[in-house]
Amino acid sequence: MRQQTRQAVTHPSISIGMPSLSAFEPITILLVDDDDQLRELCRSFLADSGFRVLEADNGLEALLIAIERKGAIDLVITDLAMPQMSGAELGRVFREIFPSLNVLYMSGSPRETVGVELPADCPFLPKPFAPDALVNAAGRVLERRP
Repeated sequence: MRQQTRQAVTHPSISIGMPSLSAFEPITILLVDDDDQLRELCRSFLADSGFRVLEADNGLEALLIAIERKGAIDLVITDLAMPQMSGAELGRVFREIFPSLNVLYMSGSPRETVGVELPADCPFLPKPFAPDALVNAAGRVLERRP
């Protein structure tokens, strides 16, 4: 079992304390969005803040990455509206396969109108968002890890 230490993650406009596995093993985020431009922007925001970012453009690809990956994935950030498999369905499957994996959902629609029922305590980030909002939301979700 890996031990967690706390590491400061900085961004030009933010500085938050985040759990880290070690100085040599950065936090790994699986970013899932079918919008290539948005996914690239989000990847850049997260990578610039010190995260290791894996990318998938749909839920099925994300599942394959997670199953085939040798190292841990600490957080999944997924859009809710995607072809082949919605982000909500992806989250349900991840919770079955990897029960301790946290998922942060994002959508261009308000939480109340996304068309899927998310638990009240489920992390949700409305689009559009500023870079620091994404990094801060990821940090808050990671702090909830067991």
